[in-house]
Amino acid sequence: LKVNHKGNKYAIKIGCSVDILFESTYIDELKQNGGSEYVITSLIPPITYEYVSALIMPFYDTDLRHLINSKQSLSNAHIKCILKHILEGLVHTHELNIIHCDIKPANILVQGNPLKCVLTDYGISKKKGVNIGHHSCTRWYRPPEIIEGEHYSFPADIWSFGCILYELVTYEVLFKGAPCGELSNYEDDTNVPLDVEGGIWDLINKNIVSNNANKMMGLTIRIKDYDIQLLDLFKKCM
Repeated sequence: LKVNHKGNKYAIKIGCSVDILFESTYIDELKQNGGSEYVITSLIPPITYEYVSALIMPFYDTDLRHLINSKQSLSNAHIKCILKHILEGLVHTHELNIIHCDIKPANILVQGNPLKCVLTDYGISKKKGVNIGHHSCTRWYRPPEIIEGEHYSFPADIWSFGCILYELVTYEVLFKGAPCGELSNYEDDTNVPLDVEGGIWDLINKNIVSNNANKMMGLTIRIKDYDIQLLDLFKKCM
């Protein structure tokens, strides 16, 4: 929700008090060590009325999902700036032992002129060592260890970051998943949970011994005038 007050713009997130206050604890913790300009902050303590609470936050022009969907041309310099800001936010988050658990374009706020990106939505974040099940992370950005129901940690956020890198460069989603109920705990490998054959299924299928997944990613990173550093970073994230 966007509001104007005395000539200033603010963003207000309203929800169930339990959820909002949970997220607020992480936002407050992220203010430690001087905070980070690449991580969202609350301007005042949460406002609560009966069972509903609200977070008051700075307003940003748009988010990365809308920017990508706009098909606005992004130079390699723009892309590197966006990725740097996301990584700066993740560094600060991980330094405080917090796993974001939902890195995706819609959770990257964007301010233009000068370009600046900020991580937001810590509503399902967890401390390292706390497992929150198979359905953390939005399905298109969900790493294989979560799909498999295995232990996961900071690399889960880095996988999601790699998916965003691909999307920024190609304007296409790397791994389009089926609805959440069809993503986890596949016992029959004929039921591929994601519709990119040779991609993530190779990575999570224990019977695959070839390197088909890496070859597939190398072939499908369709970067126009591609930057070898971006390709290298993408492969390392995956």
